[in-house]
Amino acid sequence: MFLPYRHPTTDLYHRTGVLTVRKLYVSRVLRRFHRITIPKLLPTTKRRFICPAPSVKSTFAKRHYNSAAPRIYNQLPIKNAQNLNNHNFRKSVLDWLSKLEYEQVENLVTCSKNK
Repeated sequence: MFLPYRHPTTDLYHRTGVLTVRKLYVSRVLRRFHRITIPKLLPTTKRRFICPAPSVKSTFAKRHYNSAAPRIYNQLPIKNAQNLNNHNFRKSVLDWLSKLEYEQVENLVTCSKNK
C-alpha cells in the first residue's frame, strides 16, 4: 500500500478488511469448538443455549482452550448458533467479529467479562 513503515496497523486492518490477529484467534477457537464439541452436547430445553464451562482458578488456566472456548462461545450474540452448519456459523462469526472494536475483542480473549 506504499505507506510509511510506522503506519498504524489498526488503520491497515480497517482499510483492507482483514481481521486482526486477536480476531483470527477468536474465530479459530469458535469454529473448532463448534465443529468438535457442540455436536456432542445434549440438546437442552432452555430458551438460551449455554455451554458448560469448567471452573478454573488461575489466570493461566482461564486462557487455555478448554476453558476459553466455552466462555467465548457463550458470549456469542448469534441466535441458535448451535443449530448452524459449519459454513453458516463461520460466516456469522466473521460478520460479528468484523463489527467488534479492539476493547471488545480484548475482553473476549482475556479473562475479563464483557459489559
